[in-house]
Amino acid sequence: MFLSTSTSLVPNDTAFRDVFVLDTETGAISKESGVDGMPTSGHYEDAVMTHNGRYILVSLSNDYGKLYLRDRALSQSSVITIPHSGMSYPMGVSEDGRFVFYNSGGSLQYQDVDSGTETSIPGAGSSTQIDCSGRFAVTATTAQLVPEDQDAVQDVYLIDVMNGMTYKNLTLAADGTSFSPSISCDGNYVTFASNATNLVSGDTNGEYDIYQYSVGSDEYVRVSLAPDGSEYGDYYSTSGGVSWGVESHTRPWMVDMQVLLLRRAP
Repeated sequence: MFLSTSTSLVPNDTAFRDVFVLDTETGAISKESGVDGMPTSGHYEDAVMTHNGRYILVSLSNDYGKLYLRDRALSQSSVITIPHSGMSYPMGVSEDGRFVFYNSGGSLQYQDVDSGTETSIPGAGSSTQIDCSGRFAVTATTAQLVPEDQDAVQDVYLIDVMNGMTYKNLTLAADGTSFSPSISCDGNYVTFASNATNLVSGDTNGEYDIYQYSVGSDEYVRVSLAPDGSEYGDYYSTSGGVSWGVESHTRPWMVDMQVLLLRRAP
């Protein structure tokens, strides 16, 4: 899924920024905005899609206080009214389309589409990722969301959104900064980047590494290793900084049911 102002991707398109979906198996591109009750004018500001490709949640630059939820399977669209002023940005949708997550006024909210009830997720920032059920969220923050977090170092938190809004600091004992968390579709694994040296044994490269945390076993695995198991030592970019992109998905045909996508600055 992507946004584009191109008018040549599908027939008879307008010059508005629209939402498109590419079928990677067939190569076909479909326009998912301006159809089935979606607004036909105005630029689409932001959009997210469920892992199964069924639901798309979008915002429009000229339509404050609303989000639009499109069900691609039923070719239906619905309006999600947001009780906040200003632009609300979609952050995620549960696989069944019942729970929608959005950033509004600098805070993360979620709404039960069935009841219209909105709930705030305290402490969750722009780096927040949601699992497919909508129950669990992960975020990176310097906020001290649990009493035992006594420092100002950025940590990764696992939030049980649907069970009393409980928080677990996944990097409480880490001696470095952790960021860019992502959670698997089934909520069983969390990946993140960190320059900590004490999350696993043998971390001596002094660089940012990628870790996988198992929610069930409370174990950490460093995945940013060479094929022979040795450490890399060249993660810093030529500009002197470091750039990571981390994402974790559940795929039943993959070893350990995990696919990890790593991106490093050239």
